[in-house]
Amino acid sequence: NASITYSSLGVLQMKRKEHEKAEQSFARYIELSPNDPIGYYNMAVVHMMSGAPEKAEENLKRAAETNNGSITADAFASELSNLALLYSGNGNHQKASEALIRVTALKPNDPAIRMRLADALLRLERFDEALPNAEYAAVQMPREAEAANILGKVLVAKGDKARAIGEFMRAVELKPDHAEAKLNLEKARGGK
Repeated sequence: NASITYSSLGVLQMKRKEHEKAEQSFARYIELSPNDPIGYYNMAVVHMMSGAPEKAEENLKRAAETNNGSITADAFASELSNLALLYSGNGNHQKASEALIRVTALKPNDPAIRMRLADALLRLERFDEALPNAEYAAVQMPREAEAANILGKVLVAKGDKARAIGEFMRAVELKPDHAEAKLNLEKARGGK
C-alpha cells in the first residue's frame, strides 16, 4: 500500500529530524488516506517537533475527529501535553490551559497534569479553577516540591498566606535548592 510507505518514510524522516520532508510525506499519506487518523497524528507530532503548535493542534483535532480506535487516549494525552508545553514556552498560557484541560479530561487522575494545569490557570489569574487542581497535585504527590510551591502560589493569590507559608516551607524542605520556593516563602512571610 502506497500510503503506508509514505507514513513509514515520514516517521523515518521525523527520527532524522528532517521535519520538512516528514511533513511532505505525511501530507501525501493524508492525501491517500484522508480518513486514517494516523496521518494527522503524525503530522501533529512533526509540527510540534518543528515548533508550530497551532498547526499541531489543528492536526490533533483532525486525528481525534477521524479516530477509529487506532490511537489510544494515552497517546492523545501525551501529545496534548506536549502541545501545552509548547504553548506555555511561547507564553500562551490560555492555549496551554485549554490543551491541559483536554488532557485532564483524558487523564483526570494524573497529578502531574493537574499540577501543570494549576500553574497555567494561576498565570491566567483563574485562581478558583487553579486551587482544586493544585491541591489535588500536592496531595497526590507529597514528595514533589514543585507541587507544594504551585499550591503555595495559588494560596497567596487567594489570600491564604498562612497555608501558603506552610506549602512553601514544605517545598523548601523537599528541595532545599528550590530558589523560587525560597523566594516565595520570604515574600509570604513579609520579606522582599
